[in-house]
Amino acid sequence: RDAVQDSLAPRTRVAFFCIGCPEAEQVSVVGDFNDWDHGSSLMQKLPDGSWFTELTMPSGQWIRYCFSVDGDSRPDPAYGSDSSGMSRRQV
Repeated sequence: RDAVQDSLAPRTRVAFFCIGCPEAEQVSVVGDFNDWDHGSSLMQKLPDGSWFTELTMPSGQWIRYCFSVDGDSRPDPAYGSDSSGMSRRQV
């Protein structure tokens, strides 16, 4: 039942930008929405050295996430972070 309701919920495309990591080999966004899997939401390197990805998520929820930069976790400076250093934002 929960899976059916999730699939029918309004969805939003959410953009993630990671800046200041032009030397990185691999960057991904990890969070509660992908079970903190560092390999599931890889980001694309842009010509200016920043990284980008866009994910579709149920609208209205709060997410906790960070960027994985070559395996090191970094918060998103564009959004506030909680006491554990994870960024939080509503989608």
